[in-house]
Amino acid sequence: MKLKLLQLGLKVLYLIGKQCCILVETMHMHSVKIICLLILFALVAVFTFQNTNVAEIKFLLWSASLSISLMLLSALFAGIIIGLLLSFLNTRSKLKKEKKESSPIF
Repeated sequence: MKLKLLQLGLKVLYLIGKQCCILVETMHMHSVKIICLLILFALVAVFTFQNTNVAEIKFLLWSASLSISLMLLSALFAGIIIGLLLSFLNTRSKLKKEKKESSPIF
């Protein structure tokens, strides 16, 4: 069952990649971004189907049983959110510093 899903996923990725090569030459950048997102979505779907085993997570007094793919994707999205937040705070700090330096001193 898993082997058939893997083969199907690989065929879908091959067909998408083949179509991307043809379409990139004739499409605008917006369309290329959409195709890249579709490819990424297909890769996430294949990853999810391949990693359905359940693992138990323990942290201090908290414990949960999750599939490996859900656990890893949750960690990925948490890292993305933390990275975006830190980037936003860093940019905001730099803008305040530049504004303070550029204001006239009386």
